[in-house]
Amino acid sequence: MASPLSSSQTTPSRNPVPSTLTNLRAFVNDPPLPPPARIPARAFAIGYSANVVLDGLLPLALRKKPAREALRSFFALKSLQSGTVLALFSALYKVLLTRLTAIRLHLLSKTRAADDVDDKRLVRLLQSVSLVTFSAALAASSVLAAFPIPSLRRSMALWLGTKAIENLYTHLRSIKSRTVAWIPNWIGGGFFYALSNGQLLWTFLFEPSCFPTSYGRVILARSTSYIPPRPAGLPTSIPWPAPRDIADTIATLSTPTSTSAAYPGFKAPVLSGLTPAKYPTTRHALINPILDYAPAHPAHTRLLCAILHPTEPSCSRNFLSFFAREWQASAKFVAAFTALTQLLSYKKVLKDPETALFRFALAVVQGATVISGSIGTAWGLTCFFQQYLPRTFLPTTRYFLNGFLSSVFILAVPKARRAQLGSYVTRQSLDAAWGVGKRRGWWNGVRQGETVLLALGLATLTSLYETRPEAVESSVRKSIGLLVGKSASADREKQMQLQWKPQVPDEEEKKTQ
Repeated sequence: MASPLSSSQTTPSRNPVPSTLTNLRAFVNDPPLPPPARIPARAFAIGYSANVVLDGLLPLALRKKPAREALRSFFALKSLQSGTVLALFSALYKVLLTRLTAIRLHLLSKTRAADDVDDKRLVRLLQSVSLVTFSAALAASSVLAAFPIPSLRRSMALWLGTKAIENLYTHLRSIKSRTVAWIPNWIGGGFFYALSNGQLLWTFLFEPSCFPTSYGRVILARSTSYIPPRPAGLPTSIPWPAPRDIADTIATLSTPTSTSAAYPGFKAPVLSGLTPAKYPTTRHALINPILDYAPAHPAHTRLLCAILHPTEPSCSRNFLSFFAREWQASAKFVAAFTALTQLLSYKKVLKDPETALFRFALAVVQGATVISGSIGTAWGLTCFFQQYLPRTFLPTTRYFLNGFLSSVFILAVPKARRAQLGSYVTRQSLDAAWGVGKRRGWWNGVRQGETVLLALGLATLTSLYETRPEAVESSVRKSIGLLVGKSASADREKQMQLQWKPQVPDEEEKKTQ
């Protein structure tokens, strides 16, 4: 006779070790932890994983670190510190929310008991739940100063700061607030995209140390028709300027000095194959190999055009050939990126493959047009302005106009995509502008300035998330939810704690009456 099963054998464990994707998802949604500890534990996992990926797995994939050194990030103190800081923010926010709510309700009870309250504005301020959520998130964000990845903290500060302004502005526009009613409707993502591109192009040429490195690589990689590559048959003994050297020379030729004007003329030397000339072609030694060995066409009369497209004397023909060449390269780049994003939502693709294929093709066409059109037009306007504007008219500032006017191709993408691109380029522009100001002494760096910006942006978004989650865009809403849990509008316990109830629609109010 078989022995009876023990209780441990008959009763399954609450959360068995996940063996399938479904079990893993259930394990993540319902971890074996008490409810108060789940959100801080999740925040710890996010911070820990961020450092492991950025300091270990990503350098390993890019072959910048050996496998043994990359695997150390799993046990590194920085990884543990990253997770601890986010977990501490999550726990501290919850404690402060409880304590500040108690203080707020106590003060409200006193003002209600009083017969006459002198300061009505104080009463209205205390009646706002946003005051508590904003203050709790702002105070809890002070621990983020200890986050051990400065580059990520800076990026998150810019991202949260701009997202806070965008979401708050969108919410105020939706409720028709008088605070933003004076702003024209045409000021949006497309306008800020153009404004930021103008500032970034100027920074790219005249303050390269302040320009985002990754963004600069994209521009130079997509500018082969205006940044001449080294000829295939040129001997290795002959030097050739790097793309950044060519861009620096363009900035030099566009800047007037006390001894020379901007945008000098050009007279082609006698072509002599690979035999060096007796005298240098110009006084700019870096670019002389382009003029001598590309070689520069004798029909060129302007030095800047001879550098940008040496073998093609016609600026318009070079501009059109740019699109024929760079559009295809940009399309391949956008196609790879779009395919990767569609893999993340493979269920939608499998459900309706025809629509997914159409959206894929449309996204590739739109993206390639924006990239190649913006970059090509910015370079093409350099030749256009040089031909039709006086050399002394806005010699350096005209590059801001180049970037601004070339951004017209942003209209090729839908409005939602314009807002995304405008937000991204604006963050890059703000970062570059801050660096230029510091370098030129226009302002001094603020100590822990990125932490202050991070705290203000996070506090604003958290306050919107808790009281009006529909006013926060989906990606931001999910990110905030990972750190602070469900919003007050969806969490009954938090509603009771804050004594806050969602506003009843007008129709329901009439029914109750």
